[in-house]
Amino acid sequence: MLSVTNGYHLDPPDVRVAGFASAAQRSNVTVFAVNARGLPSAPAWPVQGDAALWASYRAAMLNSLRAISEPTGGFAVLDEADFADALQRIGRSVR
Repeated sequence: MLSVTNGYHLDPPDVRVAGFASAAQRSNVTVFAVNARGLPSAPAWPVQGDAALWASYRAAMLNSLRAISEPTGGFAVLDEADFADALQRIGRSVR
């Protein structure tokens, strides 16, 4: 399954995120989470207000992508400069 999302601002990821990964595991679904902000045409992360707080928020969102993908045997594509390469990595892992 390919999940394209900005992630969830939960640190640490909560039971909803864990429940998603658990349901995928039970269904034998491998999740590959793609950070929508990492796509080539996505707008840059806007730093608003306190930079340290924003960095914490961004880290939590990226961690949530790992939390929904890694337990299923997949991986998270966080900030890929070459999205085509990321898709090839996903393709190789499902063969």
